[in-house]
Amino acid sequence: MLHIRSSTNQARGETIVGRIEESSPNSEAARSLIDELSNTLNDITGDDGRSSYSREAFNPTTDAFLIYWEGSEAMACGSLRRVDNHTCELKRMYSRSRGYGKTVLSALESKACSLGYHFIILSTRKVNAGAVRFYLKNGYREISPYGKYRYSDASVCLGKQLST
Repeated sequence: MLHIRSSTNQARGETIVGRIEESSPNSEAARSLIDELSNTLNDITGDDGRSSYSREAFNPTTDAFLIYWEGSEAMACGSLRRVDNHTCELKRMYSRSRGYGKTVLSALESKACSLGYHFIILSTRKVNAGAVRFYLKNGYREISPYGKYRYSDASVCLGKQLST
């Protein structure tokens, strides 16, 4: 277990007690959340995003997959993937309900620091305006496109310097 914390679900205005646990992206809970994310992304963007994340390529030494639990229910998830010694990429961020994303994002940023990363990057579709707003609100700034996103007019790339 990475963290145990109480947090306020801002969307519902209530205090909830939940926990964040490290997991394999191949766990039943992770697969369920990733499937929901893929369906949601497909509805919003027309692309489920599955081609951008391989659970089989997950390396527990350099990567991380976190799940937010409320009791026995998996509510949100997110993953980190190594880019280089100083940079990781945020992947597969998803929350079943508003208010959990910030908790997962904060935990992923802390985990990135503990893995020695100094910078975190991500790409999302421009049409996914809610995600873009969420990341900008949480300190991410637009960066130059990287990797396969260099040639995609549909994507926006964001990054954040981590406090180590």
